Amino acid sequence: MTGALTLVAPITTLADAGVAIDLGAIDINQKLSRGGTYQLPTMGVRNPGSEPSDYVMTVGSFQDQRERQPPQAWFAFSPSSFSLGPGETQPVRIELNIPTGARPDDYRALLEARLAVAGEGAAVGAGAGARVSFTVKPSNVLQAWQLQAQTWMADRGPWSYLIPFLMVFALVAWFLMRRFELRVARRRG
Repeated sequence: MTGALTLVAPITTLADAGVAIDLGAIDINQKLSRGGTYQLPTMGVRNPGSEPSDYVMTVGSFQDQRERQPPQAWFAFSPSSFSLGPGETQPVRIELNIPTGARPDDYRALLEARLAVAGEGAAVGAGAGARVSFTVKPSNVLQAWQLQAQTWMADRGPWSYLIPFLMVFALVAWFLMRRFELRVARRRG
């Protein structure tokens, strides 16, 4: 009987995973105000691969950029993470919220859709991004708070306008009732 040596090696197949976006750059020419909330164009994120994949939205920067890097907290993505099957696309709404204490300056960032990597160890992830650039104009803190209040009220309308109106109406009615005495009499004729 002759001996045979059989080598068993695991065969690994690499899934075709990737990410594509339909937005190249967002250049905001109007100067933005501190305390303001701005809707940016919707970004379409597509899975060009052959396997289902999970994605996450992030904010990155460019190497050697001269402009300031806005923090991730200034951006709200809806949804911020999601799963896509092969060939599927997910629209992602992007909102830019500039805090009242933001430094007036030029800003630049990379709005990225990345493959969400799960597990431990080294992993290579793919991503695609759109450049966004904007300028925050100088304003005082009162103007920033005023803009923030206006944005808050506009987002919650019509109740945000109706409730203060009713409070003012009740206050005026209370003041008039204390100031003037109202008498109603019936006459018999």
